Formats: sequence, structure tokens, C-alpha cells
Amino acid sequence: MKARSHRLFITILIVAFLILHVFDNVYADVEDLITQSYEVGSGGLLTLVTERGSIEVKTSKAERVEVEVIRKVAVDNDKKANKIINNFAIEFQHSERDVTIKAEFKTRKFFFWDDGRSRLKVHYLISVPEKYNLALKTSGGSISLDRCIGTADIRTSGGNIKIGEVDGSVEAETSGGSIQIQSAKGSVNAKTSGGNIRAALSR
Repeated sequence: MKARSHRLFITILIVAFLILHVFDNVYADVEDLITQSYEVGSGGLLTLVTERGSIEVKTSKAERVEVEVIRKVAVDNDKKANKIINNFAIEFQHSERDVTIKAEFKTRKFFFWDDGRSRLKVHYLISVPEKYNLALKTSGGSISLDRCIGTADIRTSGGNIKIGEVDGSVEAETSGGSIQIQSAKGSVNAKTSGGNIRAALSR
């Protein structure tokens, strides 16, 4: 009896492993990376408006804007993955000290038709000069900023906002998340439709 139970347990483990292995192969991650670099100087403006994605902005001593965009999707074949990824168009513009990034789906979604966009994950990793202004907006994702000297206008329709040190005014708004501002030396206007707000002012 014990031997039979042991064999049954081993069989269940093997079947479970095979099922997980099959599903892992069926839905493999396909990843696409876009990189851009622009010489800008201090005091410019980064404008990012995206229909989807989380945004992470860090500052550096260099007077340039460096952008990495990761688009990732889990589907059953590369052809379908590339179709979903390419349907999310990203446009870059550079004018003197300013950089503008706009990203949106090329096609509109009709009712309950699933074109795979719900499986697409987008992440922006951006480096800007310390003295730089920011206007960031995403329709779905969190936004984080370590520090900057300038104005910061940060908005998301669904996600948390986390801001480190800002020597300038801050506008922060989320429709579904919390807002955390570590330190701001200018005016702060923070709004959330569902979450907590923690902000510290320094003079």
C-alpha cells in the first residue's frame, strides 16, 4: 500500500512538471529593446506621454538624455509577439535641449476583442541631467524619480508615484495609487483618487 502511494506521488510530480514545462514553452517572453541618446545640456525639458508602461527616471552628471525602452510580451509564438510589439509605436523627437517621447497603440481596441495588448509590458528607464525639467504621463503604470533640479509634472492613470528630492515645484497625480515625495523645495500639488499621499517640504 505504501509503495503504491509512493508511486502515485511520484507520478503526480512528473505530470505536474511536464504541464509546467509545456506552458512555459507555450508562453515564452519575447523582449524588444530600444535605446536612444541625446546631447541636451542643462535646463531642458523631457516630455514623455505613453499609453502604457512604467517609467523610471534617474539623474546623472552628464548633460545628455539616455533612454531605454523595454517592450515584453508573453505569447505562444514569435510572429504573434512581434505583431503586438510593433503595434505599440514609440516616437522620439530631439530639439536643442528638449526631448519628447510619445508612445501609443497604432490600432484601436474594439469592445472585447483581444488583440494581445493586455499581455504587453513596457518599461522606460531614462537618465537625465541633474538640472532638468520633467513632464511624464502614462495611462497605465508606476512612475519613479530619484532627484532633479527643476519642475516635475508627473501623472499616471493607474499606478504609484515615488519621487526623491526635487529642487523645484512638483505636480503629481494618480487615478489609482499612492504618492510619496521624499523632499521638495518648491510648491507641491499632489492628488490621488485611490491611495495615500506622503510628502515632505524642505526649505
